[in-house]
Amino acid sequence: VYDGRDVDDFFSHGTHVSGLIAAQGANGIGVTGLAPRGVEILPINVFYKENPDDIAVVSDSRTLIKALAYVLEHGNVDV
Repeated sequence: VYDGRDVDDFFSHGTHVSGLIAAQGANGIGVTGLAPRGVEILPINVFYKENPDDIAVVSDSRTLIKALAYVLEHGNVDV
């Protein structure tokens, strides 16, 4: 899906949500996710900055469709 734009998780939202879902419990760190066993995360970033100086991030239907196609090509994935 990468098309030359910055692929950073600008606000760490996806990282945060992934942790809430799949954090492994009983490991001494102190957090257990909602589904800590048997979950694999396929990270997809559909947001980008139109201008590197912008604070806001955006997406568009073309990028969303490309991301969905990418996910569907990678096997048994629940979206």
